[in-house]
Amino acid sequence: RNNAMATVATAGTAPTAATGATVAPEMIQMAADGRTGTAHAGAHGQEPSSQHHVEIIPLGAGQEVGRSCIIIKYLGKTIMMDCGIHPGYHGHASLPFLDHVDLSEVDVMLVTHFHMDHVAAVPFVVGQTNFKGRVFMTHPTKAISHTLLKDFVKLNSGGKGGS
Repeated sequence: RNNAMATVATAGTAPTAATGATVAPEMIQMAADGRTGTAHAGAHGQEPSSQHHVEIIPLGAGQEVGRSCIIIKYLGKTIMMDCGIHPGYHGHASLPFLDHVDLSEVDVMLVTHFHMDHVAAVPFVVGQTNFKGRVFMTHPTKAISHTLLKDFVKLNSGGKGGS
């Protein structure tokens, strides 16, 4: 939980999602306020506008390996990228820092791939919090998720997991 100041370094210019305008690298900045980073993008030579305000909130994996969970707020939508556990901890200590956001405001959770540090906290978020969004993942990830999560529960409960 390190308070840090960071600048996003990019090579060349990048198109913005909303307008297709190019953004000079010096116009993309991220200032961390606790665990929250804010990125602003403006057309080359212009001040950043609130229309292009992106808020990035790492709830885990910000400066560690494990409990990957990133909140992205853009154009009135809230996206959660992954929701995993930290392999070095057990129980609630292994979860992302979910109390830093209102999970009822998350529109969608996108699971990038099936590693436990990216997806093992999904059942907790869906079943034990006020999360009301939808969860999306690839077909291969969905195909193995039930079996792998069941094995994870069995291993973490000393071999007494459910069937």
